[in-house]
Amino acid sequence: MLTTHLVVKGEITLQEEGKERKTFKVGDRADVGANVRHEAWIGPQVFPLGSVPFKANLLQGCTYVIGEQ
Repeated sequence: MLTTHLVVKGEITLQEEGKERKTFKVGDRADVGANVRHEAWIGPQVFPLGSVPFKANLLQGCTYVIGEQ
């Protein structure tokens, strides 16, 4: 099984276990395999983590469509 994320607004950064982070922007498609551990960051990461209050990362978002195959 494969989960597809199609970004329609904003951006999302994904990091699969053991791989580097990759950022996807409007029009990009990100595929994640079934049972693959991953982390996601929503919106632009303009501040290093921990340098500003958590709420700053909530000012930007992401709209995406998810499909499974």
